[in-house]
Amino acid sequence: MVERVDSDNEAAARRWFTAFEPAADDHRAVPTHMMFDDWYAALHDPSWPGAVFWVRSRDDDVVGTMVAHTPAYDNRHVLDLGIRVPPEHRRHGIGAALLDVAQTYAVDHGRTTVLAEVVEPLATAQGSSAGSRFAQAAGFGVGMVENHRIIELPVSDERLQALEDHAAARRNGYQLVEFGARCPPEYVDRFCAAQSRFLHEAPLGDLDVEPEVWTPERLAEAEVRRVRQGRDSLSVLAIAPDGAVAGYTQLVVPPTDDGRVAQADTLVLPDHRGHRLGLAMKLRNLRRLQEHWPDRTYVGTWNAEGNAAMLAVNAALGATARERMIEYQRTDGQRATG
Repeated sequence: MVERVDSDNEAAARRWFTAFEPAADDHRAVPTHMMFDDWYAALHDPSWPGAVFWVRSRDDDVVGTMVAHTPAYDNRHVLDLGIRVPPEHRRHGIGAALLDVAQTYAVDHGRTTVLAEVVEPLATAQGSSAGSRFAQAAGFGVGMVENHRIIELPVSDERLQALEDHAAARRNGYQLVEFGARCPPEYVDRFCAAQSRFLHEAPLGDLDVEPEVWTPERLAEAEVRRVRQGRDSLSVLAIAPDGAVAGYTQLVVPPTDDGRVAQADTLVLPDHRGHRLGLAMKLRNLRRLQEHWPDRTYVGTWNAEGNAAMLAVNAALGATARERMIEYQRTDGQRATG
């Protein structure tokens, strides 16, 4: 029987997480090593609220878990879904039971498109993993495919310097502004405008998603939440000669001891491309990262294979592909308009 877990009950949420986390990593080439406090703060993100469910055996063991997120500020037609069943409990209908509950939850919340991510080792044929077979049998289609690339740290000073010289040759008056936990007040509005363009410009395949809407209030919420999660962040803005934000990049340093750093969004707006700003911004962040967190061993970044410009930047930094993520989607109803 599927039960909803009271996510405000921290003890119950910890028990759910203890079952979910290893099941999420059992097939990963690059394990996630999530931390409870980090995850728990994200679960209560007002822009992306989540609900969690589990299936327990007669012996009270947790044999299946699910998290369902309902974006609140945009993409209000989307349910973002994660189902995890440990290998030893698969093929007993547990995943199907959780998916049935997810469908009811989607209908109750007016969500017509369900998204679900499946991560597979690159050594396997695309779509052949247990997660993919489950999604395909449930009527999900492929929305987009990305590869997880790893930049081994440290990147040598010689390589960084050569790439910085290469990038600087095309800078043409653009300036780089770096910050940490909080965006400087004088750039907030321009930074929000650039972030709101991200899903306009990023490759999205066939995904049924809309651009996000970033406001100063939403940005402040995200900054406070990262601090509460124990995450450090490194951001760089590219500022055009006329003062516009031409692009940005962000690294997130999670509170883990596994050496991991996550590459968040990187964007150069179309009118400002051709100046090697993507490379310049990433190099500035790598310099800061290696200076302040010398114990970190890799940066993980996800890229669609059609994103040629960013793939070239990451290749210059030594990135190598380790695993793929298939974003599955299923549309179950007519989207509301107006």
